[in-house]
Amino acid sequence: AKLFDRAIRRAAIPIAFTGGFHPGPRILPANALSLGVTSTGEIIEFELTQEMEPQEFGEKLAAQLPVDLPLYRVESVDLQAPTATQLLEKAEYDLTIDTEGEMPDLGRIDAWIADILATEEIWTERKTKSGRKQQVNLRERLFTLSRLESETPHAFQLRYLGSCRNDGNLLRPSQVLEMLEQVSGQEFRLLKVHRKRLILGNG
Repeated sequence: AKLFDRAIRRAAIPIAFTGGFHPGPRILPANALSLGVTSTGEIIEFELTQEMEPQEFGEKLAAQLPVDLPLYRVESVDLQAPTATQLLEKAEYDLTIDTEGEMPDLGRIDAWIADILATEEIWTERKTKSGRKQQVNLRERLFTLSRLESETPHAFQLRYLGSCRNDGNLLRPSQVLEMLEQVSGQEFRLLKVHRKRLILGNG
C-alpha cells in the first residue's frame, strides 16, 4: 500500500483520504497478500475526489510504478457500488511444494489429487477469535486442483482455485498442503506461493 501511496502522490492523482487524527489515502486491496507471496492478479480500489478517465489514471499511475509491477486493466466504478472486498469470492494460486523425503513419482501425486477431489469432506480444526475450537470442512472450500509441470528439482507444483471471501470463508495455501498430507500420509513444505488471480462475484 505504501508503494501505491507514493506513486499516487508523485502522479498528482486526486486521491481521497480517510478522516480521523491520522488520515490516509483511500487505497483498498480486495484481499491483502500474505508476506512472501507473489502475485500477478491483484485488485486494488482507489477512491478519488474527482472523476478521471480510466486511461488517464492508468497512464499516470503506471509511469510512477516499477517496471515489474504492471497495470493490467483500469475500470471506473460507482462509489455506491459494492466494493471489490465485498464482492470477492475466489482466488487461484500456484504452489511449489517440497517433499520432506524422496520425491514421489508423478502418478502418486496425481492419485492424491484425485483422492482429494473424490471426497466431500476433509476436516481441520481452527481457533475462532474468541478462542473457541471450530471444525472446518476444507474440501468444500476447494473448487479445482491440478498438477503443473515443475521446473524445480525435488519439488512439484499444484494449481488450485479456492474460496477467498473476506468473511473468513477462505482456503489458504497451507490448508491445501494440509489436505495433501491427510490423503498421502506424508509431510510437505511450501517453497513458493503465487496468486494468479482474484475472482469477484456479480454482487
